[in-house]
Amino acid sequence: VLDPIDGTRQFATGLLNFASLISVCREGVPVLGIIDLPLSGVRYVAAQGKGTIFDGRVVRSSGQREIERSRISLANPDSFTRDTALGYERLRASGQLRVFDGGAPAYGALSRGLIDICLNGDDLDPFDICALCPVVTEAGGVITDWEGQPLSLTSSGAIAASASPELHSTVLDMLARRD
Repeated sequence: VLDPIDGTRQFATGLLNFASLISVCREGVPVLGIIDLPLSGVRYVAAQGKGTIFDGRVVRSSGQREIERSRISLANPDSFTRDTALGYERLRASGQLRVFDGGAPAYGALSRGLIDICLNGDDLDPFDICALCPVVTEAGGVITDWEGQPLSLTSSGAIAASASPELHSTVLDMLARRD
């Protein structure tokens, strides 16, 4: 699965935070993922059972468990529909630090402990998602759709990633609340 320019708007405006995404799926499940930021020379490579490699070394997520201490990367608010906007707002108001990126570079940053939560809205396709999965999970993080379902070659829509299973459970609970 190939997304040669993930972050088309960033690319078109000359920003550096676009990426090339490459993934291999086995029986629909992403087992190899590469996030490459060609202009900055940053590359994350992950293969099932082999860990996530950044700058020649294996990296790990922060393992953060508490949402109040989390560093959160949120996608553009325009990518959320009426159904997902409430969850977005709830998460936006929590955490210690919020950055508004939501692109593939943020998921790479999660894999090496710089970000604890990544949240994207309803505008993703499988080619946007597949490479992120091994990069996050092989570093000890969790990535699913907003209902907590594993991602695959047929996934699309809103996704969430967290630095630990405990944090991910809290994130999913916050996204599911309808109050």
